[in-house]
Amino acid sequence: MCRDTGGNEASAVLNSPRIMKQVRILAFYPDEDHEVWAEHRHEIPDGWINSYDKELTVLTEERYDLKAMPTLYLLDKDKKVLLKDVSVKQIEDYFENKSL
Repeated sequence: MCRDTGGNEASAVLNSPRIMKQVRILAFYPDEDHEVWAEHRHEIPDGWINSYDKELTVLTEERYDLKAMPTLYLLDKDKKVLLKDVSVKQIEDYFENKSL
């Protein structure tokens, strides 16, 4: 299930079969403490891509502006950023207002 940024609620929109057939959700851990990622990786829903940045490229090359965890981005199929540093609600609104 997709959790909101507070970790309290599941997202019916992001877990709908219609959306899940057309999008991939990436849970990405950018920090250097691999053990923290390993301890929490079971919390990531099945069907999501769950990874970490072994080389710390995101942090060292400052590719994304990570203000807090989680930081949510919505990218299109060409990896163009559609939404940046948004809430689950904002992503839900995007999909509810877009016909996929």
